[in-house]
Amino acid sequence: MVGTTETRIPTGLGSFTEYWVVADDIPTGWIYFGGTSDFYRVPKAGGPVEDVEALAGLTSSQLGYEAVIVGAEIYAIESTTTGTMGHVWRISTDGGLTWLVEDYATFPMAPNDDFRGATAIPSLGRIFLVTDDTSDTEIWSVPVGMSAPQAATLELTVTGVGNCTGIARDDTYYYLACGSGERLGRVPVGGGAFEDITTTFDMSSSTNDVYGEDLDMDGTFDVLYVQSWYEEIYYVCDPATATPFADLMVDVGGSSSNYGMGFDGDSSLYLVDDDNREIIVVQ
Repeated sequence: MVGTTETRIPTGLGSFTEYWVVADDIPTGWIYFGGTSDFYRVPKAGGPVEDVEALAGLTSSQLGYEAVIVGAEIYAIESTTTGTMGHVWRISTDGGLTWLVEDYATFPMAPNDDFRGATAIPSLGRIFLVTDDTSDTEIWSVPVGMSAPQAATLELTVTGVGNCTGIARDDTYYYLACGSGERLGRVPVGGGAFEDITTTFDMSSSTNDVYGEDLDMDGTFDVLYVQSWYEEIYYVCDPATATPFADLMVDVGGSSSNYGMGFDGDSSLYLVDDDNREIIVVQ
């Protein structure tokens, strides 16, 4: 598992919107962070912050509550609630060496709300996205690494479960972090009932994050890492079993209305301290 040692990377920025944090899988790579009107990155080793919004020529109409990195591809997930395009924007195919703005996904119908959570599954070659509807949650997917635009697929509708803003997936389950009812739960990939894992975490109605780690590489997550609207990280051991164990992992400040957590897939979790404008690295 990721440890509990904290280090901090200053950004030198003033006020900015922060709803998400993502990190690439390169040890000497980048941490990306932003929100509905900002998109920045800072080296993992520390250093000058780069304004990706300006570099790529993005506007607020391409920004939202989530971003995704899949290998060398970088995607911005827009917060629109209408239409069949304009939800997923590919902004780089080479890890940010060069930039572009591609309206990447086309949907057969408008999703039932904006996308607040997304996760990339490289082994499946797809990004999975979750809507923030108040009553029914839709899970969509789109293939990566292809020419734009790509057709999105409605994978699942989870009825009666709302405000889900974090998503992870293993071979068996989708794991959803949902603001309504403070619910962290799972639903079978092939469809079925939503099952609560815990309702004890302080979930946000705006955005939450959940990541899974498969420590023994058997296709099932052994641990989940969950970030709520406080500067806290929770963990869940054996989330796919009948008796998962959930508890607080680390408290890095305790203030409310702090959003966004990234995971590099191996050793580090990343959060934004919006009081001190720092990136918190937990490893």
